[in-house]
Amino acid sequence: MSARDPVLAQYDGHIALAERLPSPFYATLLRHMRADAEEYGPMRTALAGHEHDDVQQWDIYRLLAGVHQIVLSGGAPDLEAHYPSTGGDGDADAAWPAVRDLIAWGRAEIVEALSHPLQTNAPTRAKALVGPLCVVAKETGRPLRLLELGSSAGLNLRIDRYRYELGEMTFGPPDSPVRFTDFVGNDPSTPLPLDGGFEIAERAGCDLHPLDPTDDADRLTLLSCIFPDERERFDLLERAIAVAHQTPATVEEADIADWVAKRLAQPTPGLATVLMHTVVWPYLPEAVRGRAEASISAAGERATDEAPLALLSFEAGEDSSAPDTRLTVWPGGEERLMARSSFHPTTIEWLG
Repeated sequence: MSARDPVLAQYDGHIALAERLPSPFYATLLRHMRADAEEYGPMRTALAGHEHDDVQQWDIYRLLAGVHQIVLSGGAPDLEAHYPSTGGDGDADAAWPAVRDLIAWGRAEIVEALSHPLQTNAPTRAKALVGPLCVVAKETGRPLRLLELGSSAGLNLRIDRYRYELGEMTFGPPDSPVRFTDFVGNDPSTPLPLDGGFEIAERAGCDLHPLDPTDDADRLTLLSCIFPDERERFDLLERAIAVAHQTPATVEEADIADWVAKRLAQPTPGLATVLMHTVVWPYLPEAVRGRAEASISAAGERATDEAPLALLSFEAGEDSSAPDTRLTVWPGGEERLMARSSFHPTTIEWLG
């Protein structure tokens, strides 16, 4: 039945991801939810209007994020005893009846969560992005104008305020709450050029549904999208939010194609403009992506040594299960493969 039933197919895809991460807590909850949906219970009713969505729209994880937000806000004391993110025992079987009730009752937080994208901000991606930014700064000799597309809460717009340590090579504030050490897993022929670092003169981003990490409600939304038993990611996100309080960055509510065209309309002499995006391109409508690419290409043709342009992307490579980090710098316009990693990197393979 599951092969033909789109709702059960969604559950199967989500269970597979939870098992792969691994997130035993969500894997167990999802198996309960799937069984309920198979019996045409409220776990099917909650997806009304979303039955035929692609699994990568993460509808069911959005529902669970809504539940998680209620738990984190103190609105479900019985679940706090079981959710690892609130110090609970991690017993998903014991948590299931209360989770089922919250979803069945249609709590506002859960309905709202299903109507918005899953905001899985990933500061660990800075490990794959910091090296190429060092390369841009070194090759152009300019401070950076960092523009992030689909930046959600803009946590990686603060990438220079994180601390990076590779042996004796270091970059970033020594007292930063976010610290990445020994994160290159291979022995590259060209070392990652941390020692040069870079300066960000301007930082801004855009998103259709931006979040402000310094706002209490948005902070809860960000944290709720982390799986409750992903303790390291949960802790890292909290520390990245602390950095956001120290370093302002503007994320505008805007269509990516419109925003790119506006931001690249005029060159910025003396600065190297860097457009950066991480796991955004597959979610764009083809027309929006086409317009954005056309604006970037036109701006690349206008780039000069005085006002260079770079495109830094962290997107799925030929093996769609893992991303490539690619860098293109104009004038010139040659695309280079800089690094390979997982989508939430523990270490990266630096190709430089």
